[in-house]
Amino acid sequence: MLSARSRRETFIGLPPGLLVIYIVQHDGLHTLLTEGWGWVGGCGVAMFALTRWLQRIRGIEVADPSASDGQ
Repeated sequence: MLSARSRRETFIGLPPGLLVIYIVQHDGLHTLLTEGWGWVGGCGVAMFALTRWLQRIRGIEVADPSASDGQ
């Protein structure tokens, strides 16, 4: 999952996106704009760090997009 750039970016961006939806649904847009951005940013940074750590530990390299064209 972490070897393709688009899947890796989805893996990183999905939890912060879901957190934005959760905060808006339960506390409103005002809370998101005043207090929630710190939590969303922290979640994004944590997911980015987790992804980099997993790639380093498992030896995963992002696939070269030109190599997948079949030539």
